[in-house]
Parts: sequence; structure tokens; C-alpha cells
Amino acid sequence: MSTEETEAFEMALGKFVADVVDEDSAREDEEFEELLNQLSGLQNRYSSGEHIAEGGMKKILRVKDNASLRSVAMAVLKTSASERSKVLNFFREARITALLEHPNIVPVYEISHKNGEPYFTMKEINGETLGDILKKLKSGDESYTIKYPLTALLNIFLKVCDAVAYAHSRKIIHLDLKPDNIHVGEFGEVLVIDWGLAKNLNEDTSIEKEKIITSEIDVAHTMDGFVKGTIGYMAPEQARGDNDDKDELSDIYSLGSILYSILSYQAPYDNKDVQKALKKISLGQYTPLSSTVPEALVAVVEKAMAREKSNRYVSVVDLSSDIQRYLDGFATEAQEARFMEHFKLFVKRHSLTVTLVCSFLLILIILTSTFITSLQESEQDARNSAAQARENEKIAIENQKIAVANEKKATKLYHDLVTAVNEKKELTTVSVPLAIRKSEQMLNFGTYDESLEILLDVYSEDIKGEEYWRKLGDHYVGRMDFKKAVKYYNKALSFEIAPFNKERLRRLNETIDKLTIKKGDVETFLSFIKGAGRIYYMHHLLGHMFHTVYNTWGVDNQLKERVFKEAMKYLNVKGPVDYKMKKISGGYEINLSDNKNLTLITPISGFPVVRLSVANCRNLKDLKPIKGKLMKFLDLSNTNAHDYRFLLQMDQLEELVLNDIVIHSLTFRRVGLKRLNFSGAVVNILDIFNPKLEELNLCSAKADNIDHLNVLTGLKKVILPPKTKISQETFDLLRKRNVQFKRCNCGNKKGCRF
Repeated sequence: MSTEETEAFEMALGKFVADVVDEDSAREDEEFEELLNQLSGLQNRYSSGEHIAEGGMKKILRVKDNASLRSVAMAVLKTSASERSKVLNFFREARITALLEHPNIVPVYEISHKNGEPYFTMKEINGETLGDILKKLKSGDESYTIKYPLTALLNIFLKVCDAVAYAHSRKIIHLDLKPDNIHVGEFGEVLVIDWGLAKNLNEDTSIEKEKIITSEIDVAHTMDGFVKGTIGYMAPEQARGDNDDKDELSDIYSLGSILYSILSYQAPYDNKDVQKALKKISLGQYTPLSSTVPEALVAVVEKAMAREKSNRYVSVVDLSSDIQRYLDGFATEAQEARFMEHFKLFVKRHSLTVTLVCSFLLILIILTSTFITSLQESEQDARNSAAQARENEKIAIENQKIAVANEKKATKLYHDLVTAVNEKKELTTVSVPLAIRKSEQMLNFGTYDESLEILLDVYSEDIKGEEYWRKLGDHYVGRMDFKKAVKYYNKALSFEIAPFNKERLRRLNETIDKLTIKKGDVETFLSFIKGAGRIYYMHHLLGHMFHTVYNTWGVDNQLKERVFKEAMKYLNVKGPVDYKMKKISGGYEINLSDNKNLTLITPISGFPVVRLSVANCRNLKDLKPIKGKLMKFLDLSNTNAHDYRFLLQMDQLEELVLNDIVIHSLTFRRVGLKRLNFSGAVVNILDIFNPKLEELNLCSAKADNIDHLNVLTGLKKVILPPKTKISQETFDLLRKRNVQFKRCNCGNKKGCRF
């Protein structure tokens, strides 16, 4: 290319680039001007709002911010802006909330007014309140029970403590902490909201001019007046109206009340009479927590909710630290645990290490004992006469001590017996809760007669509380002695019961009051079962009733088969259930596999089943009716139940099939299994510490801690997953025991066999 051609090309290229730059610059200028016009020309920044919620003073709307193009929540006054004191309180809440910039406190975007009407905008919150979650848990909602176990609720509580601790560091107290003011987002975020009663301790805002409490106010709602707060959760100093006495310790009391609700699903104070409720709060007379609540957490609640402020936690950080200690497996400070409690928790945290150390010490003791015994035997002839004389003298002295001790013991036992007779009521108070717990354990094993016997051993007309009488009534419903059941249910209903439970018990009482089923009357029993499938609150009693028919009525096998078949049809209302049943040695073999319509197996309670399969029954949620002393074989493959703990009670099982199941923290140490099939399942070998186990099938399974197979001392055969690595040491040890190995690559969900 010549010089002239090169210069011409460069001029043309320069002109093209300049044209492109000018065109892009013009486009950017146009977009920039349009954006400035939009922002500066906004007449209405927020679009019309959609109602979300409301409280005593304000209501919350969902609006669109036309400047940022996002949805936000707008708080506006419910009353006219002419009420100056309410406007001041409204703006004061907005500014206090805006001061608190924390991940667990709702952020405020703008505080302003329009045409004299005040408003402020904040982040729009999706999800539900902790109060809504606790109501769902109290109602027994299964999805919420799975999603929100105690550990999840305690972690939510810790985030609330973080927010309140931050506010306290800014010298701001909330004064209206309760589950309804804690928002749990769709993705686990936790926000403390509604700072309408908050107090800035750096300012003089303690003057209260009104007293507006009446007996018609709902205790669940916030009260704004001489007494400020929510009755179920306010501190005693708030209930007394001591406004100058409100400080960080008042919030700590409310946090303790929230923890109480997490543990019991209800507020500490539920009296609908406001004046009585305030009196109870000021005296610290809240309803005690159930005995099933961990002692460590009960101690935390009692300390946080102490009537005297000097007895509460000094700071929110101390309270949250105690909860974290509990979650980490340590004793809480509030518990003031003794050495044995600390020791138990240490063993629980380091169970494997403690087991290994104890095993080592046991071996050391055995070896040492053997050596000492051998040494003593070699020297025994030389010392025999002198040692025998000293031993005889020791025995004489010990016998004299024992005689004196026995005399003292007999005197003490007699005194204790006299005291026990004179203080029967006090003894009943102690023994009844223990009897209830032991009775429940017997029920779980299916030993109904022993369970009733335990309750009757402590029987007294003076027993207080509905739980004992309700459980006694349940037993007599199961035995179909409905007159006695009605008698004890009526006694239970005479005590204070949660509204939901009281209504359910009342309906159950009305139902059985009309029933009469005589012993051996199979026709009437089946007629009742046909309708009982629709009475949801009787399902937990039906298992006992079937046990009564099969085991105490004296019916023959033909009638037992008929009761089982017809009851299965009546109770499984989704559709027909196909199964195979045949008589075998010792009882029956029942195959219910692959039934999509199977939802209940209650009729199997007490039935003489020796072999049972419910494999691939995905709609079967409750496996607890599977119990009995006859069952030798059980197949639970690919089931969808949430609780497999009943297996730990079946020490009579010889073969168990758990294909395609994820088992968490379920040890088989006390179960006398010989054959265990985990094909396609997820399992931890450490959970199968069973010296009687002979055959283990892990075909296609995900097995953790595979090198611990050596602890299965009775193992004879094992099928390993493909490509599973096992240490040479473990392999050699099992080979020495003549254990047969097989690696499975069959791809068969049922698992290959030897």
C-alpha cells in the first residue's frame, strides 16, 4: 500500500470511530436526562398500599417505591395526625428503630410525612412470626414439628438475644418483646420488630400520663398506657407500672418469657382477667414448666424470669451464653450443676473416647489382677496361717459393725414407715409423675397390663392434675370398659387443661359415653371400628383395643383374621390395600409391601405376627404399632416414617431389612439381631454395636466408619458396597475370625446375598 493510500485509510478510520463515539455519547446523554427527569419529577414516590398488618397505633402497608423500584413496608398512623402525642410517639419509634442497625432488627429506609400525615418506610418482611410457629407446633402440625425442633427454636432465640444485646449497647430497651414481635423469614432470617414502646435510657422519656387498663383488654395484645407491654410477657416492674424501674433487666425477663413459650408453646401467664394476670406477674406466679423440659433450660427460664431484678441475668449476653452452653452439650450457669451432671455431659460429648478409655482401663485392670493373683498364689503357703487369723478378726469386727448398722437401719426404716403413713399426700405428689413416666415406657413396649398396674399402684382420689386421670381413662378405653373410662375422663376435665386438649378430651368422652361393647362381641367391635376411622382423636387408643380383642377376649384364629382384614379395610380410607397372609409356625406371616394406599397398620397391634413386610409403603408414617414378642423378621425397606426408635424395644427380632433408608442416631446395641440388611441405605457402622449380629448386608449402601466392623465380634458374613475402602488392619482381623467377605456390584436395590 502506498503512502497516499495509507493516509486516506487512517483518515476514514478516524472518522468512523468519531461517529461511533458521538452516537454512544448521545445515547448515554439521552438516558441520563430521562433518569434525572424521572427522579426529580416524582409527584408520588410511593404507589397505593396493600394492607399487611396493624397494631394498636399504626397499620402496615405494602407499597412500591417508585424511586428504587422495589416493594417496601410503610407504617402509617391509624388515627388522625392532629393527635400530637401519638404523632410524636410514632416518629419516636421510627427514629429509635432507625438508630439500631443490626442484621436482626428491621431496617428503616425513610421517615417523613405527606400532606401532614406521618409515615416511615422499612424493609418488607416475608415469612411468619415466632408466635405463629409456636401455635402450629402446639396444634401438632407435622411439617412444623420436623422443621422446628427444639435446637432450631433455640437458635432463633439466640438471634433475638443478639439483636436485644445490640440495642442495650446503644442504651435502648424494647419493653414489648414477645413471639408476635419476632419475625422468622423464609430463608431463616430473624428480625425483632415493633419498637413502639422502646425507651432510650439516654433520654428522659419515662413520664406516663394515662392509665387505660380495663378488664376487657386481650392479654395477648400490647397495652400502651400507665402499664406498658404485653401481659403474657411483661416484667413484674412493668406490671406494677414502675416506669422509672424499667431497664435492660425488664427485657431480660421478657426474653425468659419467650424462652418459656418456646419450651411449652404457650405464654407464662394466660389469665384473661387483666387485673388477676397483673397480680400474678407482679408476684412472679407463672405456670411451672412441664417435667419433660430439660432441667438445664428450666433453670435458665427461672433465672431470667426471677421476680427480683437482682436475681436475673446481669446481661443478655450472659443469657444467650447459657443457651449456647446447652446447645454445645455443657451445663448452664443457671443450673448450678453438681460434679455428676458435668461428668454426664462430658461423657455424652465424648462418648467414643470414654468408651475406648474405659475399655483400655478394663483390660489393664484384668491384666493387673491376673498378675497379682499369680503372685499371691506363689506366696500363699508362707502367709496362710497369719492371713487367716487376721481375716477371722476382720470378719468378727465387720459382723459387729453390720449388726450395729442393721439395728440403726431397722430403726430408721420404722421411723420412715411411720412418716410415710402420716404424709401419704406428700408421697403421692412425688410418686405420681414417676408412675406416669414408667407407665408410658410400658405402653411403648406394648405391655398394657403392666402399664395400668403401675398407675393403679399410686391410685388416690386426692391426686391433682388432669394427666394421671386422662391416662387412666385411656387404659380403660383400650380395655373397652367405657364406664370407668368416662368416670376418669370426667375427673380429668375438672382440672385446668389447654383449650385444644380439653375440647378433644370432651369429644372423646361424649363418644365413648354412648358405647357398649361386650367381651367377645366381634360384630359390635367391627361396627365401631368402621366409624372410628373418621374420629382422629381415637387413633392413639385403637392399638390397645385391638390388643384387647386378640389377647384377652379368647377369640380363635379365624375371628382374629377377620377382625384384622376388615379393620384394615375400614381404617385405610385412601383405597383398597392388597396383602398376603398365611399361617406359619408360631403365628402369621403378613406381606403388605408396595401398597400406595396403606396409611395405618393399627390393627396389627397385638396380632400374632412372626414375619412382617411393609416395604415401599411410602404413605405409611406411623410404625409404632409394630411391636410384640413373637416377631422374628421385619422388612421396612423404602418406608417414609419419621421415628424408628420402636426398633430398640424389639430385642426378639432375628432379621431386619432397612433397604433405602437414612438412619440417624439410632443404635442397635441392645437389639438381639442376627441378620441386618442395609442395602441402598445410609448408615453409620458405630450405630450397629451388636455382639450377636452374624450377617450384615451393605450392598449399594453409604456406610460411614467402615473400619469399625471389627467391633461386631459375632460377625460371620458381610457384603460390602462397591469400591469401599477398608484398612488392612481391619481386613486382617476379620479374616482371622473367618468372616466371609463379598463385594456387591449387582445394582439390585434389594441387595445381593451370599
